[in-house]
Amino acid sequence: NHDSPATVETLQKHDNVTVLDEEIIELEGIKVFGMADPASLGNLLITGSEEKYSGHTAEIRRLLAGLQADIVAVHRPSQARALAGLSPVILHGHDHHSQIQRYKGSIIIDAGTTGGAGVRGLQLLHEVPYTMVLLHLNRQNGQWVLLAADTISFYGRTGKLSLERQLFAD
Repeated sequence: NHDSPATVETLQKHDNVTVLDEEIIELEGIKVFGMADPASLGNLLITGSEEKYSGHTAEIRRLLAGLQADIVAVHRPSQARALAGLSPVILHGHDHHSQIQRYKGSIIIDAGTTGGAGVRGLQLLHEVPYTMVLLHLNRQNGQWVLLAADTISFYGRTGKLSLERQLFAD
């Protein structure tokens, strides 16, 4: 989550966190590509308009050309949709709303929020749950395939915990 320089700096302090920026890493054989959001470069509020991004999505496309990324991680939903088809799985954040969808040959996943909604989460009448998505991948014919995704949600106000599994078998 590359929202600000302070967020990136805090994440980099943890030994078990890798901040991806224009690079691909391999975890247990799974190739993951990530790129920082332009908002992480300064403390000014940057809206989602493409004018403010001046070619950022095109730059990601250029970097991905020739790479075999199993998972691509970007910050904004508009970027995830624009990159659909370039990777089997695309992760994004930003809007704090857990959602999984198939789009143009990719499975696009927004894991929601682990509390990042901050004070906004407290101002809403409906509760924003803490959420995460657990991916179940299997190697088939030399490629990683997403078999299922478990969305785990915890509602702090009520103590409700839910698990929803979505299967992707073709």
